[in-house]
Amino acid sequence: NSQAGESQMGLGLRTSHSVLSNLVMALHQLSLLVLGPNFIYSLATFY
Repeated sequence: NSQAGESQMGLGLRTSHSVLSNLVMALHQLSLLVLGPNFIYSLATFY
């Protein structure tokens, strides 16, 4: 019954990977929200 164990582990890896990618996406959105205006402002003042 090792195949069932493997698929279970694969499912766990996939789940943690999707959670991780969701977290990365959320962090990316947050950094865009925080850095976006400041970045645009610094660019505007730079030019």
